[in-house]
Amino acid sequence: MNKIFVGQDMYYDGPSERQEFYLSILLDRSSGKNVIMYSTEGGMNIEDVAHDTPEKIFKEYVHPSGGLQGFQARKIAFNLGLKGEAFKNCVKFVINLYNAYLGLDCGMLEINPLFKAADDKIIAVDCKMSLDDNAMIRHADLATLRDITEEDPTEVEAGKHNLNFVKLDGNVGCMVNGAGLAMATMDMIKLSGASLPTSSMWVVPLMHKP
Repeated sequence: MNKIFVGQDMYYDGPSERQEFYLSILLDRSSGKNVIMYSTEGGMNIEDVAHDTPEKIFKEYVHPSGGLQGFQARKIAFNLGLKGEAFKNCVKFVINLYNAYLGLDCGMLEINPLFKAADDKIIAVDCKMSLDDNAMIRHADLATLRDITEEDPTEVEAGKHNLNFVKLDGNVGCMVNGAGLAMATMDMIKLSGASLPTSSMWVVPLMHKP
């Protein structure tokens, strides 16, 4: 870590109770729709919430032709248990956030926690956002915000030459022709005491001279 950003204190006093929520937007490829995932259990690991209390995670699917509807934003605020001014602020926040997700060509947008302050303001305290690399030509202003000191130097260098490189663990690379041969080769490598990259298996065609 090379930089630390210090933000305004959100735990100021007010007439209502402070609350933390979770909210994210991403593409559900199985349905071909964007989905808004949200939960009352914010400020903690969402994977733990999904494992221990899956009933506390809600999903709202957005049809690509209709976009996010007002009743859907109101449903999200309602399921988060908000009322009054906080409810109105949350509805406006969700609509603006979804428009930002589309307008910035995001691949994923996650806010954890989404904070309801003591004066009923809705604030994104911590946000993780990934942008579609293929759409960056439309967002030159965002490209200038890139901080390569937070990225793997090898991947940065590969990107300068238009190469896709993802650093993996393991000490043996396996390049084979066909998934069946790949599985057998991987088994033999593991049996011999070596290790393969845990997050990838490469399958490439063999090149033959005519």
